[in-house]
Amino acid sequence: VLGQPDETNAEAIAPLLQDRDHRVRLTALRAFQGVALPDIVPFLREELVPGDFKSKDREEMKLLARCYGYSDKKEALDRLQAILKHRRIGQLVAKERPDLEAALWGMLATGTDEGRLAVLRASKSFFPAVRKAAEKVIAQSKVRVDEPDEEAPS
Repeated sequence: VLGQPDETNAEAIAPLLQDRDHRVRLTALRAFQGVALPDIVPFLREELVPGDFKSKDREEMKLLARCYGYSDKKEALDRLQAILKHRRIGQLVAKERPDLEAALWGMLATGTDEGRLAVLRASKSFFPAVRKAAEKVIAQSKVRVDEPDEEAPS
């Protein structure tokens, strides 16, 4: 058991993100969920490359994207948006794209209105794979992803 990362033990846990054993990487990624640790952003940046990102398994993609969303909100939104926009011919009609789901989970992890609205926009996408990924994330998330109520008093 790794415990909850913080400034004192994050340095010790971070190398586990690059371990050869898939289970070790997943355990480390799970430990970083919900924690903003800017020190791991360079690693996440290398792992979340549009076009290459989908070579990882579904759970690892989701955990990587969420870690990024927690750790660097602005940069994560930009890079995850690039993953959503990266398309190849065969992927335009794909029924399922775990990389898109992961990117959307990362956007929600930023906890920003911009991230939530990006998920909402994706649910209305022309591309079926983007739309389906967004609908799945919306259905599974506990975060409110509907448009902000403009008539509500500030």
